[in-house]
Amino acid sequence: MKPVAHVSNRDFGLYIHFPYCLRVCPYCDFNVYAGPFNGQKYCDAVIREIDSRQSQYSGFGQLRSIYFGGGTPSLWAAKHIQQVIQHAQACFGIQQSAEITVECNPENLECDYLEELESAGVNRISLGSQSMVNSELIQLGRLHQAEQTVIAIENIKRLKLDVSVDVMFGMPGQLIEDVVRSLELLVALPIDHLSAYGLTIEPNTNFDRRRIRGTFHPMSSDEQAKRMVALWRYLEEQGFDHYEVSAFSRKGKRAIHNSLYWMNSPYLGVGAGAHSYLPSQSEQAATRTETIRNPVTYNNSNMPAFEMEEQLSAWEELIEFLMVRSRVSWGFSYSELPEISKVEPKAFKVQLQNCIDELSSEGLVVSDDIQVYPTTRGFQFADTVAQKLVNTLSELVHY
Repeated sequence: MKPVAHVSNRDFGLYIHFPYCLRVCPYCDFNVYAGPFNGQKYCDAVIREIDSRQSQYSGFGQLRSIYFGGGTPSLWAAKHIQQVIQHAQACFGIQQSAEITVECNPENLECDYLEELESAGVNRISLGSQSMVNSELIQLGRLHQAEQTVIAIENIKRLKLDVSVDVMFGMPGQLIEDVVRSLELLVALPIDHLSAYGLTIEPNTNFDRRRIRGTFHPMSSDEQAKRMVALWRYLEEQGFDHYEVSAFSRKGKRAIHNSLYWMNSPYLGVGAGAHSYLPSQSEQAATRTETIRNPVTYNNSNMPAFEMEEQLSAWEELIEFLMVRSRVSWGFSYSELPEISKVEPKAFKVQLQNCIDELSSEGLVVSDDIQVYPTTRGFQFADTVAQKLVNTLSELVHY
């Protein structure tokens, strides 16, 4: 049976970035800040930004998803999260079956708070577990222990909320057995979804500074790949749907919000440092924006306040399309490909098909006259697949 998408490229999502943490993890390069904050003031600024951008996104119908990310949104009072959800309802409407997610950390997730989130309309928790091996949690600078993850998941499921957990692999000294052990403990719990990320050393992070000083030695990419394959194999054997390079779900529990990103669907990102995507419409080019990053400046800004705003050419849209669709199990159909006005359609089709045939012969994709999608091996080399497609078509494009 051919894989199918569970969201449409016309579905619409709202992302709210909460930039505060108790402590910044040594691997983190997100727009986050440790220290005190005024929750109501930040809430008011988020609502102002939604108001200022409502007209741009009002044509996409009701929200399919709302996602509170960070940072640590579970540090924000539930009443403020509720205010944002209620305002989103008033501005756009929220589909009855919408996914509403809040990222939480195990160490500060109390039962009363979960109940307040549920009352506010939240139906899904994304839990930053990262590992079930305490020595790895210490190495990653996390503030919780594995036992707190177990308690948090049990409390979440007691309220019948969906739960997704994040795990990391590829830490220095990590054995393949350590990866599998974490997965065994998590899969034994009633989780619905799991996102798995290799540890990357981003510029200007604590790990990067330690690497430069010679006090931190990252795992080689080859060794990290072995742990990735072991992780994939184990979760697939346990019946998880491997529907995106880093994402696995129980039946019917694929993440809606992240899938909107992978489908190039419209999404509005509000909050300090949040990113948004507005697809091309009639004569209007696709647009990407990043909201101003400094939360103090953000709180006091007239909205909208952008750090970056750019329009995408048709060619740039096509590149992004190929990059993200090489990462999902359903790939793409030929009918979905963005049109490039300056390229002769027949030459485009021939060049594309030649590349797809080559990728198919290498066991990286499966294709027919309608759809192209990656194999398990293709998932492992998703960036290579996308780059080959882009390089092949770039020979026809001259912008």
